[in-house]
Amino acid sequence: MQFTELLFQRVSGLGTQGQIALRPGYVAVVCKQPALRAAFLAALQPGSADESKLAEGQGPTRVGLGLSAPSGVSYRLLRELGGERQLQRLEPNDAGGTRFELLSKDSLDIESFLRIECGLPPPEQYAAVFVLDAAELPSQRGKQVQAAPAVDGKRVETLKAELEATRAYEEAQDQLFKVAVKHRELEELVEVLRKAEDALAQLDSKRGKAAYSKEQQADLAARIKRVPESLRKRDDELRAIDTQRDRLLEGGSGGAMPFHKNSLFSGGLLAGVVIDILAIALKKPAVALLGLVGFGAALVAVLQWIAHDEEEEAASHRTDDLKLREDRVKRAYEAEQAPLREALKKAKLTDPDELLTLFNELGEFEAERKTAVARVEQLKEDPRLKDCDAELLRMGKERHELEQAVATQGFARPINQIEGELKQALGLAASSQQKKAPVAEDEVPKQLFARAAEVLNTPAAALFGMVEQRLAAYLTALTDRRVVSARLDANGLLLLAGADGRSGPYASLPTPLRDLAYVAVRLALLERVTLSRKAPVIVDDAFAPLEPRARTLLARMLKGIAAQAQVVHRMTEAPPPGVADHQVQLP
Repeated sequence: MQFTELLFQRVSGLGTQGQIALRPGYVAVVCKQPALRAAFLAALQPGSADESKLAEGQGPTRVGLGLSAPSGVSYRLLRELGGERQLQRLEPNDAGGTRFELLSKDSLDIESFLRIECGLPPPEQYAAVFVLDAAELPSQRGKQVQAAPAVDGKRVETLKAELEATRAYEEAQDQLFKVAVKHRELEELVEVLRKAEDALAQLDSKRGKAAYSKEQQADLAARIKRVPESLRKRDDELRAIDTQRDRLLEGGSGGAMPFHKNSLFSGGLLAGVVIDILAIALKKPAVALLGLVGFGAALVAVLQWIAHDEEEEAASHRTDDLKLREDRVKRAYEAEQAPLREALKKAKLTDPDELLTLFNELGEFEAERKTAVARVEQLKEDPRLKDCDAELLRMGKERHELEQAVATQGFARPINQIEGELKQALGLAASSQQKKAPVAEDEVPKQLFARAAEVLNTPAAALFGMVEQRLAAYLTALTDRRVVSARLDANGLLLLAGADGRSGPYASLPTPLRDLAYVAVRLALLERVTLSRKAPVIVDDAFAPLEPRARTLLARMLKGIAAQAQVVHRMTEAPPPGVADHQVQLP
C-alpha cells in the first residue's frame, strides 16, 4: 500500500485548504508544522484527541488520505472531525474520465479494508513500528508535553450518547446470552428426554419380539431343538415314498391295448365267421366246429385286455395312496414348524438360534426396561419441561428479537474506554498519554523488538537473529565505528560492543551515542518489517536534534528502506539534493 495524496481543510498550521501529492519511494515533506503527522493518522486511524490537535478556526475540520492498494486500485479515506469517515474508490464515469465514488461509511468495513485489502497492521502496531514521532530520541523523550485539551461540549455530548447506547447494547447482549443459554439448556433437556423415550421404545420393540409365556417359550425352544430331527424324518419318509413310486413306474406295462385293436381278436373272430360261412355253404356241420378255434382266439384277446386293465387300476390306487402319504408327511412337518415360523416372523428373524438368544436375553431386557422407564419418569418430573413447546417458542422469539437489536448496532467499544474518554473530555482525568508510565531506558530496545515481533508474528529472539547483521551495519555507520555490534543478554536487554571489543548495556551509553544507537535499532527493525509488510512509514522530523552529517546519512538510509515501502518524512530543512525521490514544500 502507498499514500498518493493528503487533503486537508481548516487544519491547524496547514492552512484553510490544500492538497499534497505523494509518490512512491522516499518522500521528503519540508514543513515546520507538527500537525502534518496528526493529519495523516487522523484519516488512517481516528483518535479521540484529533480534534484538539488539528481543529482551527470556525467550520468543520476535514482530512483525506489517498491510498493505492496492492491491487493497483485507488481509494480515498475522508474524515470530518467529530463526524463519520468515508471510504471512496476511483471509478470511471460516463464522460470517459474517472471520479471517486462512495464505497462505504461503515467503520467495520473500512477497518476490514485497511487490514485485508491494504495489509495495514492494527492501529497500535502501526503507530508503534511504522511511525517515528518527533521527540522520539532518548535525548528528546519527555520534553514535549501537550497541554490538556479544553472541555469540548460537542465531544462530551457525543461520548454521553455513545455511552448510553453502549450500555443498552451491553444489556441487550447480556440478556441475549442468558436467553440463549436457557433456550439451549431446554433444547438439550428435550433432546435428552426424546432419546430416553426412544431407548424405551426400542426396548419395548425388542421385548415385543419375545412376548411369549414361559410355556410357549419352552414349547418353541423344544421345537427348535427338534428341527434337525423333524427335517431328517420328513426327508426319509419322502425318499421312501419316491422309491415306491419309482418301482410302480418301472413295473407298469405302459397301458393295455384295447381288445378290438388286437390282431388276435380281429383275426380269430374273422376266421371263425369265415369257417362258419364255409360250413353252411358246404352243408357240413362238422366244419363249423373248426370256427370255434377262431372264436377262442378272440376270447383270449378279450381276457388279456381285462387282466391288464385290472393291473393298471391297482397301480393307480397305489399311486394315489403314495400321494396321500406324501401330503400327510408334509402337513405333519408344516404343522410342527408353523408355530416356530410364526415366532420368527413376529421377531423379524431368520435363524431359530437367534430366537433362542432372544428368549435368553428377555430377563436382561426387563432390567434394562425398568431402568429406562425410571429414567423417562425422572426426566418428565423436571419442572422445566412443563409446557416446554410453548416455552421454546417464546424464548426463540425473544432470542430472535434480541439478535436483531444487537445486529442493528453492530458493535460497541468497551464501556470503560468510553468512560475514560468522557472523563478526559470533561477535564476530570489525565489523558492516557499523561498517565502512561515511562519505559525504563534499558527496556526501550527490548520493547521495540517486541512490537516489531508482533507485526511479524515471530518471537523477539528470532527477530533479533534476523536483523543482527543489518543492525551492526547501521550502528557502525551512524556511530562512526564507535559501536560495531549488538547482542541480547539473558533478559532480552541490548548489549553493545565497540571496535576495541569492550561492551556495555545500551542504557550506559552517553546520550548522543544512545540517540544514534536507538535510531540504528529503529531503522534495522523498519527494514526487516517493511520487507514483509508493505505499509507506508511516517517519520515526523524525528532526527532534527542530530548533527547534519547524521541527518544526511539517515536520509540516505531511509531512501534505502523506501525501496521496499513508501517513506514519508517531514523535516524542517530540505534534504541534500538527489536524496529524496520526491520533495514537497509547504509553508
